[in-house]
Amino acid sequence: MKLKEEIREGSKVKKIYDKAKIPFERVLGCGEVSEEEKERLKKIYEDLNPRELKTRIDNFKDKLLKMAKREIKEFEKTKKIRVYFK
Repeated sequence: MKLKEEIREGSKVKKIYDKAKIPFERVLGCGEVSEEEKERLKKIYEDLNPRELKTRIDNFKDKLLKMAKREIKEFEKTKKIRVYFK
């Protein structure tokens, strides 16, 4: 939320905030971004499916965990503990 304005009423300050926006909405409202770029971003945004994205992220996390567990098991099999006595 961005601060829209501050109104001073005696010793108190009343703050008025703008409506909360996601970064995509801020980019569309920005004058520094070309119309072509805004159209390209709109197409990408419209194609996004939050449920599908979450599923894909969860699948990648599962794969990473499996790889990490496999590496740990291999490390534990090959590690040799050497104890030296003086």
